[in-house]
Amino acid sequence: MALQPIFEYRQIKVKKEHAELIDELLRFPKGAHDDVIDALAYQVDMWTVPTPEEVEKDKTGSFQWWMDLAKEKQPNISVGKYIPKDNYVNTIN
Repeated sequence: MALQPIFEYRQIKVKKEHAELIDELLRFPKGAHDDVIDALAYQVDMWTVPTPEEVEKDKTGSFQWWMDLAKEKQPNISVGKYIPKDNYVNTIN
Protein backbone atom coordinates (compact mmCIF):
# COMPACT_ATOMS: atom_id res chain seq x y z
CA MET A 1 0.00 0.00 0.00
CA ALA A 2 1.21 3.52 -0.75
CA LEU A 3 2.21 5.52 2.30
CA GLN A 4 1.59 8.98 0.85
CA PRO A 5 -2.19 9.10 1.48
CA ILE A 6 -1.72 7.65 4.95
CA PHE A 7 0.71 10.41 5.85
CA GLU A 8 -1.44 13.00 4.09
CA TYR A 9 -4.47 12.07 6.20
CA ARG A 10 -2.24 11.96 9.30
CA GLN A 11 -2.98 8.35 10.09
CA ILE A 12 0.67 7.82 11.03
CA LYS A 13 2.45 9.79 13.69
CA VAL A 14 6.24 9.87 13.51
CA LYS A 15 8.12 10.63 16.69
CA LYS A 16 11.46 12.41 16.63
CA GLU A 17 12.98 9.21 18.06
CA HIS A 18 12.27 7.54 14.70
CA ALA A 19 15.38 9.16 13.22
CA GLU A 20 16.07 6.42 10.67
CA LEU A 21 12.52 6.55 9.31
CA ILE A 22 12.60 10.34 9.14
CA ASP A 23 15.93 10.24 7.32
CA GLU A 24 14.61 7.74 4.76
CA LEU A 25 11.41 9.70 4.23
CA LEU A 26 13.31 12.93 3.65
CA ARG A 27 15.74 11.31 1.20
CA PHE A 28 13.15 9.19 -0.64
CA PRO A 29 13.29 8.22 -3.52
CA LYS A 30 16.93 9.16 -4.08
CA GLY A 31 18.28 7.87 -0.76
CA ALA A 32 20.63 4.91 -0.53
CA HIS A 33 18.20 2.93 1.64
CA ASP A 34 14.46 2.54 1.98
CA ASP A 35 14.27 -0.53 4.21
CA VAL A 36 12.34 1.15 7.02
CA ILE A 37 9.90 2.69 4.56
CA ASP A 38 9.36 -0.73 2.96
CA ALA A 39 8.78 -2.34 6.36
CA LEU A 40 6.26 0.36 7.26
CA ALA A 41 4.44 -0.06 3.95
CA TYR A 42 4.12 -3.82 4.49
CA GLN A 43 2.93 -3.24 8.06
CA VAL A 44 0.14 -0.94 6.88
CA ASP A 45 -1.35 -3.83 4.92
CA MET A 46 -1.75 -5.73 8.20
CA TRP A 47 -3.66 -2.99 10.02
CA THR A 48 -7.27 -3.74 10.73
CA VAL A 49 -10.28 -1.52 10.35
CA PRO A 50 -12.05 -0.92 13.67
CA THR A 51 -15.33 -2.73 14.15
CA PRO A 52 -18.54 -0.69 14.47
CA GLU A 53 -18.58 -1.58 18.17
CA GLU A 54 -15.06 -0.16 18.64
CA VAL A 55 -15.99 3.00 16.76
CA GLU A 56 -19.15 3.41 18.85
CA LYS A 57 -17.20 2.88 22.06
CA ASP A 58 -14.49 5.47 21.33
CA LYS A 59 -15.58 8.53 19.38
CA THR A 60 -12.34 10.44 20.04
CA GLY A 61 -11.20 12.14 16.87
CA SER A 62 -14.48 11.58 15.02
CA PHE A 63 -16.19 14.42 13.20
CA GLN A 64 -18.83 14.67 15.93
CA TRP A 65 -16.13 14.70 18.63
CA TRP A 66 -14.47 17.68 16.94
CA MET A 67 -17.81 19.46 16.53
CA ASP A 68 -18.62 18.97 20.22
CA LEU A 69 -15.17 20.20 21.21
CA ALA A 70 -15.57 23.31 19.06
CA LYS A 71 -18.95 24.02 20.68
CA GLU A 72 -17.37 23.74 24.14
CA LYS A 73 -14.55 26.10 23.27
CA GLN A 74 -16.72 28.61 21.42
CA PRO A 75 -20.26 28.30 22.80
CA ASN A 76 -21.52 31.45 21.06
CA ILE A 77 -20.54 30.27 17.59
CA SER A 78 -22.83 28.25 15.37
CA VAL A 79 -20.68 25.24 14.50
CA GLY A 80 -21.42 22.93 11.62
CA LYS A 81 -24.38 24.90 10.34
CA TYR A 82 -24.67 27.03 7.25
CA ILE A 83 -24.40 30.70 8.13
CA PRO A 84 -25.89 33.04 5.51
CA LYS A 85 -23.49 35.63 4.14
CA ASP A 86 -25.63 38.42 5.57
CA ASN A 87 -24.87 37.13 9.08
CA TYR A 88 -21.07 37.22 8.72
CA VAL A 89 -19.27 39.55 11.05
CA ASN A 90 -16.49 41.49 9.37
CA THR A 91 -13.51 41.38 11.72
CA ILE A 92 -11.09 42.98 9.26
CA ASN A 93 -10.78 46.75 9.57
